Amino acid sequence: MVQRPPAGTIPDEPGSYQFKDVDGRVIYVGKAASLRQRLSNYFSDPATLHPRTAQMVATAETVEWIQVRNEVEALMLEFSLIKQHRPRFNIRLRDDKSYPFMAVTLDEEWPRAMVMRGRKRKGVRYFGPYGHAYAIRCCCARSPSAHARRASSTRTTASAGRASCSTSRSVRARVSARSTRPTTTRSSTNCSGSSMATPTTSSSASRGR
Repeated sequence: MVQRPPAGTIPDEPGSYQFKDVDGRVIYVGKAASLRQRLSNYFSDPATLHPRTAQMVATAETVEWIQVRNEVEALMLEFSLIKQHRPRFNIRLRDDKSYPFMAVTLDEEWPRAMVMRGRKRKGVRYFGPYGHAYAIRCCCARSPSAHARRASSTRTTASAGRASCSTSRSVRARVSARSTRPTTTRSSTNCSGSSMATPTTSSSASRGR
């Protein structure tokens, strides 16, 4: 069973810790905002621990830790160590289900960037993991594909608006041409040989009657 490290040797800083068995194999990886506070929980009364945690502490022979600058780095380090060692007491996170990735679709006309968790799919490229999903959403909002989709939508809307305006102007022009067509006169000759003007009305007036 692992022994408690000497007092004052565990830093009160963020980091990742690793429990190892008698053969030096990593059996559990964790992270903490304060390594000192987190590790002290493992050396309390075993009766107060979760059965699986108590079994892990009983199996472990040593404990080590790596200090980092902040909690996000501790999260990234924990992920890397779990992927590297595949500890048998780490049930969560071994299948990547709790870490968000930025996924970019490659099989679409306009590639999309999105937040994805879980198993990886074909036709999608993954970047990460990230400590927070909102960091991915910020990247997605600034991605070239997002700007391209918005620009394409704007161009489509503008083209539709120009087509509508052009159609309206064409219709108004035809209506105006019919309503303002000038009246013409026909010349006819009566039996006496003199000419007389017979007025004719425009086609729109005739249709009105």
